Amino acid sequence: MKLGIEIVCRYNSSRFKGKILHQINNKSVLLNIVNRIKRHLPDYDICVATSKNKTDDLIYEECILHGINIFRGDLLDVSGRLLACAKKFNWDYFVRINGDNIFVDVESLNEMINLTLEKKPNFITNVPSRTFPYGMSVEIIRTKFYENLYKTKRFSSSDKEHVTKWLYENLKPNEYLEYKNLRYKHIKRKKLALDSKEDLDLIENILNSSGKRVSNIFLKDIDSFFKANKF
Repeated sequence: MKLGIEIVCRYNSSRFKGKILHQINNKSVLLNIVNRIKRHLPDYDICVATSKNKTDDLIYEECILHGINIFRGDLLDVSGRLLACAKKFNWDYFVRINGDNIFVDVESLNEMINLTLEKKPNFITNVPSRTFPYGMSVEIIRTKFYENLYKTKRFSSSDKEHVTKWLYENLKPNEYLEYKNLRYKHIKRKKLALDSKEDLDLIENILNSSGKRVSNIFLKDIDSFFKANKF
C-alpha cells in the first residue's frame, strides 16, 4: 500500500501574502515543513500541491531549487488538485497538510499513518474535537474513496476549495477515525497556523523560548511554552 504526503499551498494568501516563502531559521516556511517531515518520516514521498497560476511560479522555483516534488493544478479546485496529485504518484492514501502548518506534529502524523496501515479506514483526522492547536491539522484520505465522492457527490465550489468540508458535513462519526491529543492539555485550540504577522511573532517566540530549530520542535515543547506563557 502506497501513501504520500501532500503539502497544500499558494503564494497569494489574503492575510499574509508570500507567507509560504517567508524565512524562518534561514529557510522558507515551505522548506522548513518539508525538512521537518523528511527528517522524522523519511520513508514517505512528499509533494507540494500548488496551482498553475503565475502567482505560484515562485513556489515552483523553490521546489525545483531544493529537489522537492511539485504538482500544479487548479487554483480554486483544491480537491481536484490533491486527487490528481495522488493519482499521478499512484498513492492509495494521501495525507493533506496545509502550507501554513509549520509545526505539523510528526509524532502524531506517524501514529496516524500507522493506524491507517493497520485499520485501512477511508478517512482519519485529528480535527473534529480540536484537541490539537489550529495549524496542526492532519487528514489522511483513501484515494479511491475520495475519487468516488468527487465524481458522484457534485461538490460545490466551497467543497472543492475546502477539501474535507463535505466529509465533515456528511460522514457520520462511525464512518471515519478521529485521532485525539489526550496528553498535552495546554495546547488545545491554540492557534499556531501562520496566517498573520502576529502568528509569525508567536512562532518565533516558541522557537526562541525552546532554543530549538523548527525540525526539532515537538508537542511537549509547545505545551511547555503555553503552560509558561499566557496567549
